[in-house]
Amino acid sequence: MINKKGQALVEFILVLPVIILLIFVVFDIGHIILAKNHLENVMSDCMEMRSNGKDITDIRNHVNSDKEYKITLEETTNSYKLETKIKLMTPGMKRILSNPYKVSLERRIIDE
Repeated sequence: MINKKGQALVEFILVLPVIILLIFVVFDIGHIILAKNHLENVMSDCMEMRSNGKDITDIRNHVNSDKEYKITLEETTNSYKLETKIKLMTPGMKRILSNPYKVSLERRIIDE
């Protein structure tokens, strides 16, 4: 007769690391998506400031006032690029993706 409680405990112990790893992966992916959404919001603010005639120094000051993420702004001809880096916490994700993971967003402006 097999002890059902002991068998369930062994199965739980074997599956537990995989479940914990999956939870951390979900947190890492959520953090990346949150950072991308934040960059979208900041880029929207930058484009609105540009359409209102603000110069690049005002836009840079607005971007650098953000305390949550360190965001860099690059301006080329009719193009703006925002970039931030996210530190991953999952050991497996650190090997699959670069650590820190670079999240970037670029918008091109077409003047008519």
